[in-house]
Amino acid sequence: MIRDPKRRADLERELERELSAEPTVHNPANAEPWMDQALCAQVDPEIFFPEQGNSAATARKICLVCPVLAACDEFAERQTDLYGMLAGKTALERRKAHRKSRLSRAGELEILGDLSA
Repeated sequence: MIRDPKRRADLERELERELSAEPTVHNPANAEPWMDQALCAQVDPEIFFPEQGNSAATARKICLVCPVLAACDEFAERQTDLYGMLAGKTALERRKAHRKSRLSRAGELEILGDLSA
């Protein structure tokens, strides 16, 4: 928990900017070597970009058996602004996980600061 109101407000504004940022589609120029081995590269890419309200279950099933899931998951953690399924997670799920991780790290830093005082 962040007790300093100014610090909390700054973090909330930063997170709000991240969540409201215009999503981008994967740029092939940023492709990584493992991507050629991904199952998603071998099926219709539309599966991984379900329209709002449609199920992402098929994409999630493909991701969960993909041989490069671990590498994709690491990539997905760094790419919170990408639209579509990555590592079995929707863009919204990735942004929420990123926000939770950031808040957790901020709380850990606050605790460390309290310990050093």
